[in-house]
Amino acid sequence: MGITILNAVMNHNLQQNMDDAVVSQKDPILHEALKALADKTDTLFNIMLYPENLKMPAEVSNVLVKTIENAWIDAFSSVFITGIFLFPRGY
Repeated sequence: MGITILNAVMNHNLQQNMDDAVVSQKDPILHEALKALADKTDTLFNIMLYPENLKMPAEVSNVLVKTIENAWIDAFSSVFITGIFLFPRGY
């Protein structure tokens, strides 16, 4: 049950972080790229591993990958903080 809760927390926070990134992005190309990827949280990890698969200029893909990395880092941080409170209680 604990892993299910942590996975739900991470997916929710990753989705929220990506939605926030879309809203805050002023560059129209990056905005549209993030908007297209924001709902596909399952593919974001592959984009970080294989950024060369993105069919866009390097300067755009570098910013895109960095934004995705930041969203993942924030999501993982939330999972660890949640885990600190749940696991001592026996979930």
